[in-house]
Amino acid sequence: MSAKYLPCALAALLVACASASAPEPAPQPAPAPAPVEPPPRVIIMPVPGEIDELLDYHRSLSRLSHPELAAELQTLERQPESNRLALQKAMLLAILQGEGDIVRAQRYAEGVVTSQEPDAEPLRPLARLLATQYGELRRLSEQATRLNQLNREYARRVGQLSKMLEGLKAIERTLPAGPISPAPIPSSGK
Repeated sequence: MSAKYLPCALAALLVACASASAPEPAPQPAPAPAPVEPPPRVIIMPVPGEIDELLDYHRSLSRLSHPELAAELQTLERQPESNRLALQKAMLLAILQGEGDIVRAQRYAEGVVTSQEPDAEPLRPLARLLATQYGELRRLSEQATRLNQLNREYARRVGQLSKMLEGLKAIERTLPAGPISPAPIPSSGK
């Protein structure tokens, strides 16, 4: 190498060494982790058509006679089980209100509320409402039954008291009609 290129080569060598051995900058502290937010709650909104169809079904049931309702129940019993069908049965049984029908209706609705099947999710709000309403209807029905029993018991007692009163009136009619003089009160001899 010629002497005239030597200073340039040394300068290039120095630059290369300086860049290779240059101290690395001090590591920056890691940023504090951002607070972990819970994932947003996903609310599955019911398919408007499905809820509307169930409400229309309920309206149509209210126009049917008792024999037609019984026939509809038999039709529903033959269909494959689903959460939608359970709500239809609950609605129908609540309208029939036969012996134990309200209890069965409430169980059907509660079954949809607790169901883990994906098709139950959009029906759950309606099922919860129906289960609550049927529970209240059941409570009121039981209370009405108790009140009717009490009413019959009171009517029986009133009948017994009326007979006793008539018996007392009959005895009173057999007593002499004249005034009865009071017995003299013995005086204390002071």
